[in-house]
Amino acid sequence: MSLSLTVITIVLFLSPLGQSAINSWLKSKFINDFEVEVSMGTLFVNPVGTTSFTDLLIRDHRNDTLVFVDYFAFKSYNLGVLISNKLNLGEVAFDSLVLNVVKYKNEDQSNLDIFIEKIKSDDARINQLSATTIKLIRSKVQFKDLNKADSAKQLFSNINAKLVDLNSYRNDFSTQVQEMNFFVDNQNIQVLDLEAFCSFDSEFAEFQNLKIITPNSQFNTDVSMRYPKGGFHNFYENVSIDAVVRDSFLGLDEIQFLDPNVSGSGTIFLDQLKFLGKPSEYAIDSIRINYEKSNFFGSFTFNTSKDASKLTIQELLINPKDIQTLFPSLKKSSVDVLKRFEKAVISGTLASQPAKHKLNLSFDSPLGPLLINFDFFR
Repeated sequence: MSLSLTVITIVLFLSPLGQSAINSWLKSKFINDFEVEVSMGTLFVNPVGTTSFTDLLIRDHRNDTLVFVDYFAFKSYNLGVLISNKLNLGEVAFDSLVLNVVKYKNEDQSNLDIFIEKIKSDDARINQLSATTIKLIRSKVQFKDLNKADSAKQLFSNINAKLVDLNSYRNDFSTQVQEMNFFVDNQNIQVLDLEAFCSFDSEFAEFQNLKIITPNSQFNTDVSMRYPKGGFHNFYENVSIDAVVRDSFLGLDEIQFLDPNVSGSGTIFLDQLKFLGKPSEYAIDSIRINYEKSNFFGSFTFNTSKDASKLTIQELLINPKDIQTLFPSLKKSSVDVLKRFEKAVISGTLASQPAKHKLNLSFDSPLGPLLINFDFFR
């Protein structure tokens, strides 16, 4: 009897009538629980296999596209948890997902921020989300701020990723990015792999063991960020960052995408760097940089409100050929000056303020010590 009942249930699930009923129920549930506009092309539910959606569309508060997924699938045995307030999707796959993040004119929050606030509200019916594995295939994310006239759309395309142990409960979120590769269209940079453990809450975000690999570079760091509980409207003023970079290297070919004035080939090694502060006011300590036969050890501070900066050189060794390779437009007279200090150990400070620049340098050369002190007034 139970076997017959099971067979009948499966047949009903797989029938057009059953699929249509589930489709309507899911749409209604998403609209009622999340208060978002959802549409989908086709839905197939196999009670003993995989539930899949095609052409899944979620609109934002302006009725524009927030998320579009060509194909979305998860294990059907997790479908029943939609009835409760704990949504465990198990193994999930997104094929050709598009996330369209827009900050509309005269609005302080992006459409994604508004969407997240809505689904994470205190009265939301589903307040816990988890998944053992999430795979992204051929996806893309794009950002646009319509409040800025010169804001170009930032596009990350061809994203392929695997996330494990994703957990989200109200304002707390964590996941392990096991592997990820994508293309940064605006800077024309290919990221071959990105790995990190990520966690967020209403006031704190952390990226542990963050590793980014490109064709010519590798960046290893730990980053933590603090921000106001109510959200931040000014990234430069409201976000405090604590980051440590270690054992990293940057290919000059890729630095040229960010700064066209840099030339040549080769690799700059960044042995160590500590960043502490806000983007508008920060200190970078323990900077160790090596390029060919040149190396630098020191620190840097910057304050936007005071328009002031200070570079402290604890030890600098310069090879003129290295500098000429990096900056080929440098005048010959400048290169000739550098040659005089080729074997000197340089230390000192370079300070800049709105009305005054101050240069204090010490050269420990084979010919003896040399001190240089200059004050420049505007």
